[in-house]
Amino acid sequence: MVLLMGKPKTLSGFDAYSHVAARLADAIALIAGGLLAYWMRFGYLVDMVERYQWMMLSGMLLGLTIFSSCGIYRSWRGAVRVELVVRIVHAFVILAGIIFTYLYFTKTGERFSRLWLGLWLTNALVLSVGARTVAYPVLNRLRRQGKNRKRVVLIGDVNSCLIAHRHIVSQPSAGFDVTAVRLMNEGGCHKIDVPDCRAFDSQRDSSIVSDEVWVCLPLARGNLVEEILSSLDHCVGNVRYMPDMKGLRLLNHDISSVAGLYLFDMSCSPMSGKARLIKSVEDKLLAGLALLLLSPLMLFIALAVKLTSRGPIFYRQDRMSWNGVSFEMLKFRSMAVNNEEDGVRWERHQSSLPSGGF
Repeated sequence: MVLLMGKPKTLSGFDAYSHVAARLADAIALIAGGLLAYWMRFGYLVDMVERYQWMMLSGMLLGLTIFSSCGIYRSWRGAVRVELVVRIVHAFVILAGIIFTYLYFTKTGERFSRLWLGLWLTNALVLSVGARTVAYPVLNRLRRQGKNRKRVVLIGDVNSCLIAHRHIVSQPSAGFDVTAVRLMNEGGCHKIDVPDCRAFDSQRDSSIVSDEVWVCLPLARGNLVEEILSSLDHCVGNVRYMPDMKGLRLLNHDISSVAGLYLFDMSCSPMSGKARLIKSVEDKLLAGLALLLLSPLMLFIALAVKLTSRGPIFYRQDRMSWNGVSFEMLKFRSMAVNNEEDGVRWERHQSSLPSGGF
């Protein structure tokens, strides 16, 4: 099979179609889940109250936006499905938090059945995960039969390309086929069972036509990797770099660009840029929802503390956050006021309140 120096072809549009299909499936799941929940709650669907219809439509549009932000619609070809399910659950938690927060602050919660809201989101989650549970085995079966597969060209040394080839062959359901190998030394082609194998030529191989091009070289040969990537500027496929197994541990870390330098983030907070904003909004929404749900219990505890002892309801203390900034911590007081004037003591010697034991 000749893959070199050909006219660039339009890449397969299956991934784009699959993403559209996934969005359509989630939209149907949100609408169908709401209709099913309405029938389960009220026992009929005829003359459905209009505000429930608007809630389902708004929830569907908001849900699709949240799902996209959570990375649910990226390509999951050959990926671990557990991570996808976790992301879907995470997205539904965010959706639920936004909906309940909106209903609380607009004081429109009494216009909707809480049971319906819970059934709606639960049904939609089950339908969304269920659709993927059915779809992925079907796609994997088609890929094993040779349909909807992506072509891969490996470029690198013998050992690294051999490892990549073995992994791809051992997992046919991933949907990849190695169609060509370009080695730094042609003498190793006899070790790899790929007919189209020869030495890499930066001139001849500058316009490789393939769905995927994987550069397989050790991290120590970074200069050579840069030269190969430079020669692949006109490649129309996805170009990826796969370090050898000795550098595999570094793949668990992100890469940052600082002052023109590329650095592996070995121990860094992931909370930066857009991630920090999303996390901040998510934390506030979930915290607000938790405070709302736990407010009756918190009121009961506050009354118990106040009625069983003199002094403030809350115990305040400065604590250090993850980024080295101090903040004031609040907790329900469980000890007598000024209990630590003589220093910190073991708990069995401390004077706790009746409510503190609870």
